[in-house]
Amino acid sequence: MSTLMELGEFGFIQRVAEMVGAAPEGIERGIGDDCAVIDLGGAERLLVSTDAAMEGRHFDLQWMTPFEAAQRTVAGALSDIAAMGGHPLALMCTVAVPRTMPAEQALNLMSGVAKTAARYGAPLIGGDTLAAAEHTMLDIVALGLAARPWFRSGARPGDRLALTGPVGEAGAALQILLTEPDLLREPQYAPLRKRLVDPLPRLREASVLAQTDCVRAAIDVSDGLYQDASHIARAGNVRL
Repeated sequence: MSTLMELGEFGFIQRVAEMVGAAPEGIERGIGDDCAVIDLGGAERLLVSTDAAMEGRHFDLQWMTPFEAAQRTVAGALSDIAAMGGHPLALMCTVAVPRTMPAEQALNLMSGVAKTAARYGAPLIGGDTLAAAEHTMLDIVALGLAARPWFRSGARPGDRLALTGPVGEAGAALQILLTEPDLLREPQYAPLRKRLVDPLPRLREASVLAQTDCVRAAIDVSDGLYQDASHIARAGNVRL
């Protein structure tokens, strides 16, 4: 049997999807999109997404504040709602922090969650807390609504690929962080640093586009443009 590294993240997800099987009645879309989509019988579908972030893997508290780490994580979760053509409803958060973390830092972390959620109209309504052995972790569950969710499988031959903003700036900031982190403290690199610690979920753009018929499929670009566009292509059985 292959190792998890050999299987890869998306191979692992595919195996889990096969294990789970078809979504039950009422679940319009399960594993395979930015959000699960639940039909509750109303005019809008319920969108549910979860995003986890681990210290040392997704954020570095030696370089960013706990508030910024939370802000980044919440924005990523809400970006999934935007990618389905939805608008946010609420947010829940599970946080794991070491017992040795200063209380002020832990509260700063949760302030980042609550204030970022409120900033985008998704109030924090609950969650869970637990002690971590060493590293801080955040797990965000974002809830949203969409009248006509965009599925990745909606792509058709001849569709144009469009972006709602520039890509690569957060990646550039990360590369600088890994090689010459002190550069990001200089004023000329402030815009790159902001893109990394304060990413903008495209909720406003999704709200406008959802009122049109010009979008068939969408995705939250987080792993690179080509890789994420390839997910749409595979789901829609088309080529880039």
